[in-house]
Amino acid sequence: MRFDSSLATKQIRHESDNKLNIMTIITVLDYESGKVWQYEVDASEYVRVHTVEAMLEEQGHRIKDIEYMIHADETINKIKIEL
Repeated sequence: MRFDSSLATKQIRHESDNKLNIMTIITVLDYESGKVWQYEVDASEYVRVHTVEAMLEEQGHRIKDIEYMIHADETINKIKIEL
């Protein structure tokens, strides 16, 4: 997986300090727990895949049991389909 910071970041201006931070969302599908997790991280800190994977392991995920996506939009589209 390659990280392209130009595609997967959003700029957030924090009201308290008026600083412009580049934020990235990492969405994790954890097959072991059966849950979906989202992490918002400062893109300047987690720009390399091995750093992202180390952070995810620190959060308790096993890399072999997950899929993850690095992106800018934190929206989750939940649609109920009646069959």
